[in-house]
Amino acid sequence: MSFLSGAVTRCEETIGYTFQNALLCAEALHAFSGFADWQGSFVLIRKNDAIAVLGDTVLRSHICQRWYTSQRSKGKSAVKCLLPAELL
Repeated sequence: MSFLSGAVTRCEETIGYTFQNALLCAEALHAFSGFADWQGSFVLIRKNDAIAVLGDTVLRSHICQRWYTSQRSKGKSAVKCLLPAELL
């Protein structure tokens, strides 16, 4: 299994969704334009700025919602409510 295929699998397991077109997920996870090993062949995956902007926006919204509902003020205690324990 290639690194990118493994990343798509881990992403699907994490979010609990199986992509009908897994290459779209690979495109979203690939941070730059270039060739990548995809299911045994090399394919050109273009950097998708639209997906990157959307992903950043969704992530910011999720973090803001978690912070707001936690009723914590700014600072370290606010960060603890937003991040999984293994990242702290």
